[in-house]
Amino acid sequence: RFKDLTYIQKLILFIHVGIVNKNSIVLFDEPFLHLDSREAAIFKRIYTNDLKEKAVILTANTALPVALPEDQRLYIHSKNLCADDPYMAMLI
Repeated sequence: RFKDLTYIQKLILFIHVGIVNKNSIVLFDEPFLHLDSREAAIFKRIYTNDLKEKAVILTANTALPVALPEDQRLYIHSKNLCADDPYMAMLI
C-alpha cells in the first residue's frame, strides 16, 4: 500500500511515473528534507543517471547534502535569478 512506503520509496515511485509518462520537466520540492545520507546517495544516483534527459527543477532552502553539477544550478535570492550561490558569497 502506498501509505506504507517510506519517503525514499515514494520519491522513487514518483520519478518512475515521470519517466514512464515521458514528462520532459520534473519538479522536486525539498526532496532531501526527509532523506538520510544513504537515501540522499540513492536520489543522487537516480538524478544523475535516470533524469539526465529531463529538465529538473529542484527547490531547497538548505545546503544540498549531495553535489549537483554546477553547470545545472540556478539560484533564486531576493527575487533574483543567480548563476552563483548567493549564500557562499556571504561567507567570504
